[in-house]
Amino acid sequence: MLNEGVSIIICCFNSEKLLQPTLRHIALQETDGDIPIEVILVDNASTDGTQTIAENCWAAFGRSDIKLRIVYEGQPGLSYARHKGADTAAYECLIFCDDDNWLDENYCKNVFHLFNTKPQVGIAGGLGIAEFEDVTLKPDWFDEMKASYAIGDKTNPPAAVNFVCGAGMAIRRSLFLHISSSMPLLLHGRKSKQLTAGEDGELCYRVLFSGYQVYYSPALMFRHFLPSKRLEWAYAKKLHVGFAHSYLILDLYQKAFNGTGKEITARYWLKQAGYYSGIYIKYSLDYYFTKNKLQKKLKEIKLDTWKTIAADYLLYNLKIIRIYTAIVKQKNKLAVK
Repeated sequence: MLNEGVSIIICCFNSEKLLQPTLRHIALQETDGDIPIEVILVDNASTDGTQTIAENCWAAFGRSDIKLRIVYEGQPGLSYARHKGADTAAYECLIFCDDDNWLDENYCKNVFHLFNTKPQVGIAGGLGIAEFEDVTLKPDWFDEMKASYAIGDKTNPPAAVNFVCGAGMAIRRSLFLHISSSMPLLLHGRKSKQLTAGEDGELCYRVLFSGYQVYYSPALMFRHFLPSKRLEWAYAKKLHVGFAHSYLILDLYQKAFNGTGKEITARYWLKQAGYYSGIYIKYSLDYYFTKNKLQKKLKEIKLDTWKTIAADYLLYNLKIIRIYTAIVKQKNKLAVK
């Protein structure tokens, strides 16, 4: 039984403007008095006052029963920061709380209960609700793309799934260290201002390789604070290009998981590059003749995605075979208990 406690890991890069409400919601956690909690803030090469702000805020909130520890990780990348936090953590239940995630007051208690009552669950994600800095600036395209901002559907019931978002993600510490140490992660998440992505999907596949479930529960609710600058169209495009760059690796993981990778031969990269280039060319005319502004924006995202994926297949070319072989070997290794 996981009766040790919960470690909340906040990975930060220049987060001084976001931390106060994030830490305040953690300070409001209900624990029923018997669930130890700690907060580990990982400073991922920040150049602002992240550490000072965190220390001052936590002291002001007066939650003396929850210890705040600050550690430094100089290698840029979310996956590196998470690994540093997990190495430092004292407890088995980990929660990866982004610097803009406002956890519901029962979040820690619900994670602790979930892992104790469902031993088959290795990783869990919850329901993100948008918290706009200025709701009047909410763009017309947001509802169509809300999943890209880790915003979920309130009607979805708890269930085993294949993927959960990294925002608010909970995972067993021993499992995280096992799956991330067996082979270095291929996707490293956001680096400084780069919106690279996909590390959450890679973690989910590795959990599935290990024989555990990936689980969604709306009881794990948090508010995702969205500054107005993240609702600008240029940011949205950059965000989706980051997602597109993770597609090739995650597709190899999916093929390894399903056992459908026989087609990955010496010419596979060329066929895929041609396929996605063809989609891009085919639908470019449709995009240019679309008059509806909202539909045009949504199609612009798709065109950027297809173009990025095609370019990545050309870039990786024959290395894809080596990467897929390594993923399959890792799957077989993790499946051995």
